[in-house]
Amino acid sequence: MSTRSTIRFRDLRWTLAPLIASWAFALGLYPRLPDRVPTHWNAAGRPDAWGPPLLPTFLFPAVMLGLVALFAVLPAIDPRAPDARTLRRAYLGIVLAVLCFLLLLQAVLAAQTLGAPVDVGRVLPVGIGLLFAGIGLALPRLGPNWFAGIRTPWTMEDDRVWEATHRVGGKLFFVTGVVVAAVAAIIAPPWSTFAMVAGILVAGVGSVVYSYVAWRRLHRTA
Repeated sequence: MSTRSTIRFRDLRWTLAPLIASWAFALGLYPRLPDRVPTHWNAAGRPDAWGPPLLPTFLFPAVMLGLVALFAVLPAIDPRAPDARTLRRAYLGIVLAVLCFLLLLQAVLAAQTLGAPVDVGRVLPVGIGLLFAGIGLALPRLGPNWFAGIRTPWTMEDDRVWEATHRVGGKLFFVTGVVVAAVAAIIAPPWSTFAMVAGILVAGVGSVVYSYVAWRRLHRTA
């Protein structure tokens, strides 16, 4: 009997709160915006480009809607999704972490656009650190699949390497995320941005390197 993963409405309902909040916020905000709003921020968290408000206002809710749609579809079409319950929970954890991060970023950028004294250069690295910590909690529960996780040639070849890499990678993402968030909360930009980039490199590169080390350890020739 097939155990192909499917996403049910009761799984999706957890994504509806941030999604609805994002669209409601955008619809309520749009009439209050000026003709030109910031569309890009530099490493110090200061706006350096401006444009019409339509795209910046509705970009976040549109991206969030797309992520929820992907969450509903991808596990059902993934030929490497044997454990439905585990995969649903792990997917849900990752998607919720991303949705909450996007909602936070949407609110922060809108507040700055309206003139509130919000330091984007400080809040963004903190938010990304918390995002990485949330993803780190979900990674160890994410079984082998083609769409999410630490997908390297070595994890995709051997399920044992996948499991070992996601256990270690989950811890690495979590610890790195907490450290980045704490450092960014204390250090002012642009140094907080540098800390964020360094943390992303440590978590990403470290996980990839470990996947190769785990593969070599399991496939070492006599």
